Amino acid sequence: MRIEEAAVRPATATSLTRSAARDVGRSSGSLIVVWQNPESRLIASVGLLEHGFECGYRFRYLRRAVDVEGFLPFLSFPASDLRNSGEDRS
Repeated sequence: MRIEEAAVRPATATSLTRSAARDVGRSSGSLIVVWQNPESRLIASVGLLEHGFECGYRFRYLRRAVDVEGFLPFLSFPASDLRNSGEDRS
């Protein structure tokens, strides 16, 4: 690698990072929310956190969460949401 190349690469990486930082919160997407059983250490997907342009953030339980041994609804999301969970995307 030449010295000129080494000098250019960090600047390019910084420019990409700044560009990505401007886009935070502007794109729609989803995250699978997982829970780990403290005794068995089993990790299970129990919810979906979605972000969209019109609706902001939305959390919903996956249907399978009802069957996960030891899982209790998160304090911030009522148990009624667990019983009326939406489509399971597993």
